[in-house]
Amino acid sequence: MKITAVKAFPLESTLARGTGPSTYYYRSRTALIIKLETDAGVSGWGETYDGYDVRALINRQYAPLLIGRNPLEHRKLWRELWGPNFGNGIALGGLDMALDDLRGKALGLPVAELYGGRLRDRVPAYASAMNYVEGEDPAEQYPREATALVARGFRALKMRIGGQSIRRD
Repeated sequence: MKITAVKAFPLESTLARGTGPSTYYYRSRTALIIKLETDAGVSGWGETYDGYDVRALINRQYAPLLIGRNPLEHRKLWRELWGPNFGNGIALGGLDMALDDLRGKALGLPVAELYGGRLRDRVPAYASAMNYVEGEDPAEQYPREATALVARGFRALKMRIGGQSIRRD
């Protein structure tokens, strides 16, 4: 099996209202979806941040290292991709996910098995929510949002603070 293509798909969604942490509002959300294709018809998918010219870096620097290579040679590819200077972690994180997905599919294994197996059957999740929303008062928004998240089964919540006075936060 050989990698035949490295494709990067930028995604962007405009938000109805600005949303963010304590220091600024995002007006849109972006992501870069990476697809590795093979001559065996198996593909792997990864995701990373679409910024800092990551897409161009993947196309110019990393795709030529991957095309024509066997995706099952994980350690060899990993060392070459990271190189002596540790490469670009944002780009390589997405590529590494895609390589893991591809290897898992090719070997018929869940990704967890590629790394020695599961440590547990269930993993607790938390809701990363309660961002500042333009035009909303967090004192009203956060309790409303927290109540809805707890009703959905979340037992841990993450909220953004720091955008107001210490006393108000």
